[in-house]
Amino acid sequence: MSNATGYHSTAAALRAAFDESFAAPPAAATPGLLQFLGFRIGSETLCVRLEEVEEVVLQSAVLPLPEQPPEMLGLAAVRGQIVPVFSLGGMLGYTPDPKSETCILLCKSAEPVGLAVTALQGQFQMPQSALHVAGERAPQRFVAAAVQHGDLQHWLVSFPAVLSALHERVR
Repeated sequence: MSNATGYHSTAAALRAAFDESFAAPPAAATPGLLQFLGFRIGSETLCVRLEEVEEVVLQSAVLPLPEQPPEMLGLAAVRGQIVPVFSLGGMLGYTPDPKSETCILLCKSAEPVGLAVTALQGQFQMPQSALHVAGERAPQRFVAAAVQHGDLQHWLVSFPAVLSALHERVR
């Protein structure tokens, strides 16, 4: 068998395995463990409960609006919908940085809302016992608790609390 034939059969096997992975049901969460999505805002390490996130959008163009609130970065088109995008850092009291906030977390809510963060750090699971009271160093606004994951402490942000504050501003 030539190298070309070997590469073709390997590629075909990889392609078949890839396609089959989409037909398989999603892996179930481990009972008793909470699912989190870790991310950064500047140098701060934060997380959100995975169940509060509808989708992660990378590299979406955000169109600024005239006379928008400082936390609002603008509007983005996501899957044919216009989505208002806010700086989660700005909502937490940091100076918004539209150039570094390139990942958009779409919140699970009746109306689409995007919260921009600096970078994703991945998904992780932790037991309920890993949640601790947020200390004095925590950005108090919208932070529900602290989660220790490995060497990093993540501030657990409550997306429902962030969305509630955004709705209050609109009223």
